[in-house]
Parts: sequence; C-alpha cells; structure tokens
Amino acid sequence: MGRIKKNIRGWSASQKIATGRQRLNALANNSNFPNASMWLPPFQSAQDDLSAAHGDVAVKRGEYRSAVTRAKAAEKRWDQEYGFLAARVELESRGNDAPMVGAGFKLRGVRTAAQLPAAPQGLHATIGDWPGRIDLSWDGMDNARSYVVEMSTEGPSGGWKQTRISARSSCTIKELASGTKYWFRVAAIGTAGQGPWSNPVQKMAP
Repeated sequence: MGRIKKNIRGWSASQKIATGRQRLNALANNSNFPNASMWLPPFQSAQDDLSAAHGDVAVKRGEYRSAVTRAKAAEKRWDQEYGFLAARVELESRGNDAPMVGAGFKLRGVRTAAQLPAAPQGLHATIGDWPGRIDLSWDGMDNARSYVVEMSTEGPSGGWKQTRISARSSCTIKELASGTKYWFRVAAIGTAGQGPWSNPVQKMAP
C-alpha cells in the first residue's frame, strides 16, 4: 500500500504555493477522486490565503511585520490542510499508487521486514594444532551478527548440543575426546533471529 510523502519541512512559502497550485489542478475533475469537490475547498481556501498573505509581504513593505505574522499563520494553516489533503487522497485511493501519483503526490518508500539469514555455506572442519581440538570455518554472511555452533557424537540425525557462539566465521572447538568422531553444524543469527542450519560436517578429534 503506497503512502504519500508529507514531509514539507524546509519548504519556502513560494514552494508551497506552487505545489498547492499543482495539486489543485491535478485533483480538479480527476475521475479517480469523484468526491474531491467535498474536501478540496478547505485546502483551496488555505492556498488562497497563503498566496494573498505572501503577496502582502512582498508588496506592503510598510506593514511588513504584521504581514509576516499573518503569512506565518497562513503557512501553518496551509501545512495542516496539506496534511489533511494528503490523508484524504490516500483514503480515496484505497491504497492504489497510481491515483496518488497521478494527483502529483510523491510516495514514501515501504520498509521491508528483516529476513532470517540463510544457512551458512562452506562449513569445513580441520584438525587443530593440539590434541582434542578441531578448527571450524565457513563462509561469512553480511546479514549475520553472530553464529551458533552445535556438535554431536551420535551422527548428523540427532544428539545436537550447542558448543559455541562466535562473532566470526570461524572458531576452535576444544577439549574433545581424541579418537572420537564429531559432527558439527552452524547457523547464522541476524536481526530477525536464527536462520536454518548448515549441512553438517564430520571430523575425528586428534
């Protein structure tokens, strides 16, 4: 569902007047908004008021201070009515982007939900530098904050126990029983949670 960008902070009064004129022209007799005549008048009034007030500032130098005060009040009202106008266009469009874009409005980007990381690839086990140690390494992943490592002595189908949490794509498993076969697997943990397990690998502890 599209959403209209309503951030008008930093716009000059001239920009608002020009934008208001464009929006009014785009919405007038627009078949996508058959009820526009019911909710356009308040914004038209705010547009006219801002245009007149802004003109006063430029023309009536002798009444500059009061004209500026009026212009600021008119601009504040325009801001409010523009928000109401955008909300009404969203409502009448029923979430369809085309009518909103056709009326001259820019749409906000849609945030996508964080996705679980995929299963790590390239898991590899090698004999460590000391007895009872096995070194593990795998391909790093950009969307992983850390990795959880499990091992089993019962084979790849069961008996898994967590043995390490690693912030890197490698670790050393220590204090293993020499001559015992171990199976290892790893899963990535991202902002959305833990992803699926990698394919297991097997190695005999030295």
